[in-house]
Amino acid sequence: MSINQNQRINWNLIPQPIEIRLHLIRGIKNRLPRGKYLILVSMQDTFGAQSKQIFWEEIEKDTTSIPLTASKKPSVTKPKIHGGRFFDIVLSINESIFCLLPNQKDIKPENILIFEIFRLADKRNFRDTIVGFFALP
Repeated sequence: MSINQNQRINWNLIPQPIEIRLHLIRGIKNRLPRGKYLILVSMQDTFGAQSKQIFWEEIEKDTTSIPLTASKKPSVTKPKIHGGRFFDIVLSINESIFCLLPNQKDIKPENILIFEIFRLADKRNFRDTIVGFFALP
């Protein structure tokens, strides 16, 4: 079976999967209270008050190569326990997060990845709260 050389995949129209390897967060100490934390990654069109989150359903509506069920899963880490004491310097994560970026045609320089650090609900804290965030262009 031979492959026709004229048939090529146009990679410019396919959303690009990426792997983000998270190792640890340094210098936390007692700045964060004791509890379980996780990191959520989302993509936004710009940084600031007028930004809107880019959903993968919008990216995938023209492509059929990636199943829609894979896009509905959020890019989050597993919950990690932080002791909240002065000598608990780091929060070890050691996980990979997989995300989809828009295709090369639709991606803009203003697009950024937002990493949000969530404290999960427990006996003292009755709802999940965002305790920090950082952004990557």
